Amino acid sequence: MGWGVVITARCDLANFKAPILNYLPIVKLEDWLTNDGLGVIQSRCIAEADAEVEKLLFDLGAPKTVLLGTPVETALETLVALLDEKKQRQFIARKDKVVGKWREAHSGTAESLRTTFPKTYSGAVRELMTHRLSGYYYLCRMEPDESDSCYVVLLRQIGAMPHDLAGALPEGMRKVDAEARSPRYESFFRYSSSDDVAIPLGVIPSPHVEHLLQAFSLLFGRIGLPNTDPAHIDRFANPEVQ
Repeated sequence: MGWGVVITARCDLANFKAPILNYLPIVKLEDWLTNDGLGVIQSRCIAEADAEVEKLLFDLGAPKTVLLGTPVETALETLVALLDEKKQRQFIARKDKVVGKWREAHSGTAESLRTTFPKTYSGAVRELMTHRLSGYYYLCRMEPDESDSCYVVLLRQIGAMPHDLAGALPEGMRKVDAEARSPRYESFFRYSSSDDVAIPLGVIPSPHVEHLLQAFSLLFGRIGLPNTDPAHIDRFANPEVQ
């Protein structure tokens, strides 16, 4: 099953002023975590794991350049092996933990990252569900009588379908009807059987619909500015810096 929220103005659709209907795809949290969400969480886990590798290198008295052209595991194994026996015992367990987290960060699934990096995983999901994660919007439910859950609106993946297909949706459209209307129906609808029906499920109430559209508008209408020189900021933010 697939979902989407229509963003074309209803007045344009009713008066046939829009030749296409635009919508934003919606996915379940568990599906988001296999694709976009995994990328979001994984990038943060990699940053955390890389920071731990750098900290270990610092404590071993080695520069980050030792990693140039050398796998992390090999570099750390070599550096620890060069220590005397007493220091090796001090660093071996830490090295194994750091390497394990580094490997997991680069190749783990969302579920394994949740176990290895619980704070990072939790932080990303909390940002999503409190509308602070750019590019995505949280919805609690898809149908009026549905129990609370977690769905994700993909704000960057704008979809579109022809008006003649969209116009048939209010009355419900089965697979055979979609096939008859357009040979490209599979580009717009996901049917798992001939009994499936594409049909509106509900309306996002106010002020949530306005908030969703605000998030969408801000994402595409934002204006970027050059970064202020950090040294200049320090002059005013840190009195001790002159």
